[in-house]
Amino acid sequence: MAELLFVTGNEKKLQEARQILSPHGIDIIGAPFSMVEVQLDSPQEVVLHKAHKAFEHFQRRLIVDDTALFFDGYPSFPGSYTKAMVRTLGATGLNKLFEENQEARFVSYVCLFDGEAHLFEGTWLGKLVKGKLLEGHWPYNSMFVPQGKERVLAEIPWAERVKESHRFHALSKLCKHLEEENDNS
Repeated sequence: MAELLFVTGNEKKLQEARQILSPHGIDIIGAPFSMVEVQLDSPQEVVLHKAHKAFEHFQRRLIVDDTALFFDGYPSFPGSYTKAMVRTLGATGLNKLFEENQEARFVSYVCLFDGEAHLFEGTWLGKLVKGKLLEGHWPYNSMFVPQGKERVLAEIPWAERVKESHRFHALSKLCKHLEEENDNS
């Protein structure tokens, strides 16, 4: 089984990556690493910065990821400021920023870095709803209803979510890249 370092302190992300990649013979090793996350308008630049910093520290092939939420009708918003919006506005403030049933999309960016960056993007389309703020859940998970579903993310079982998520799509592209890389060696 091939081993790949995933630099994250988020156990849920680590669990999701393992569930998606282990059936393909990729053993994900979690590695928490504290760094100041830059605030840039481009989520791709944010994940590339994280990858460079993590590689400087670990000096080995690794992956990092970052996820952004985009509200349709706003150019690139909240985008790379998704976490900052939760931190500064909270769930009540977030509810004031969008219209009921406004279309939105989660986008995950996974960067495989080995001295060279390989960026993989996965998207999950849906809509935003108000008034579903569920205790103990990340606010956006209580507001985002994936396309084709009738429930917010927080109400959808983990096993179902992991097979359709933005991160699933990005990690699937990473997996395909690694398989092609393996075929060419």
